[in-house]
Amino acid sequence: VTVDPGQVVVVMQSFKYLDSETRTYNVEGSSFVFAGSYNQVVPSMTYDSLLLYNSNIKTLAGDIQVTDVLNIASGCTLSPGTKTITLSGCNEDGVVIDYEGNFIPGTSTVKYVGACNQIVAPMPYYNLNVDAPSISTETRTFSPKDIIGIAGTFTIDPTLTNTVAYTT
Repeated sequence: VTVDPGQVVVVMQSFKYLDSETRTYNVEGSSFVFAGSYNQVVPSMTYDSLLLYNSNIKTLAGDIQVTDVLNIASGCTLSPGTKTITLSGCNEDGVVIDYEGNFIPGTSTVKYVGACNQIVAPMPYYNLNVDAPSISTETRTFSPKDIIGIAGTFTIDPTLTNTVAYTT
């Protein structure tokens, strides 16, 4: 399945794919929007932009990767449970999570792995992994906007030498 760049897929109910031996989704440059008016399950796959809207809970069917921006809109709740969210987005402003809604971390892991500068979103985490997968000139900035809470394990790649931290 290929979603052409610049296209938007809006899921108002459920998104199901057929089980098969080969399942490939090419969503580079496109957006998936989960905007149902009731709780929704977000499938396990790699997304370019993933936007979560409406006043309800979104859960993850499995681990996901977001290669651009994960948007948790005001009034919406993302509850990943035990799953892993890998953020590899590289945006000019460093934002890879646009967080205005709610995040209930459960025992999930959030990984910042972009080969670029990224801002660690001010939200609650269970496990937070701040990685430097390719070059040591990458920067991870801990947002001054609010408190970053970590209930489980906090891991920083030792090769990451450019970390900008804010304290309040």
